[in-house]
Amino acid sequence: MERTGRVPSGWLDKWAQNKSIAVTDRVYYELKTIIDALEYAGCYDQINSGSLVFAELLCLRAQAIVDAYENNPSKPSFENAKYFSGLKSLSDAVCPDLKGFAARKAKEETEVEKQRQKVRELRGKADGKGDKTGAAGKKN
Repeated sequence: MERTGRVPSGWLDKWAQNKSIAVTDRVYYELKTIIDALEYAGCYDQINSGSLVFAELLCLRAQAIVDAYENNPSKPSFENAKYFSGLKSLSDAVCPDLKGFAARKAKEETEVEKQRQKVRELRGKADGKGDKTGAAGKKN
């Protein structure tokens, strides 16, 4: 954008046209949202977005998208996206604390369900719906 002297929204339209990306395409909407957020932050809110991490992350995401569409716009390659985002693997995007929390909750739910199943089995046996064997071990 700096090299072309265009405003961010004008750059996006030119880029999408050059790459044959329709304005109805998902990637266009994602880039438009990122660019609008950055443009409003700088022009309307007049914040120094160059010193803010959120702006850096948005810029890195936009650059990852542009890079993915660089060679073959009809088949974008996001192989390099991890280098733009600073992630070593895709699962790095999930907070480790959140992963731990989710694992604990899943384990708790599994334990509760096991206990409920045991109660159902015991109730079934108490109601006579359980094992249908008589005193001698023969089926009735």
